Amino acid sequence: MNFFQKALTSAQLDKDSPFPSSVYIGKARGLIQMGRVKEALVLLERVLQEAGQIGDHNAVAEALILSARGLSTRSFGEAGSLLQPRAAILLAKENHFQRTLSDALEEMASLYQATGDFERAQEYQSQCIEVTRTRHDG
Repeated sequence: MNFFQKALTSAQLDKDSPFPSSVYIGKARGLIQMGRVKEALVLLERVLQEAGQIGDHNAVAEALILSARGLSTRSFGEAGSLLQPRAAILLAKENHFQRTLSDALEEMASLYQATGDFERAQEYQSQCIEVTRTRHDG
């Protein structure tokens, strides 16, 4: 967390610096892993606002995926709506962000698996595997 905080502080000091979406996303990912979901969601909301304004669709999709991951323990419906084909999955598909698409599909599979809908989980996992195979990046 210290690394991310230093990077955010540096970006705030440099007024010519672009919005550091990857730093916000990285810090949010760490906070979610530490169980500090509320803090992570605040950061992700900022990414959604800023990245949305500048048209950084990949950052928006990644923020939606992480938001869904954070919300998945509380609200399947809300988490799923962030990933569904009209949100993160659509952004990733339309912009050919294969890695982000894989992440979104994997997260959707995890949501369905957590609710016991193994058939739907398998559908999303199969899509994830197919996209991952086409990425050609190991």
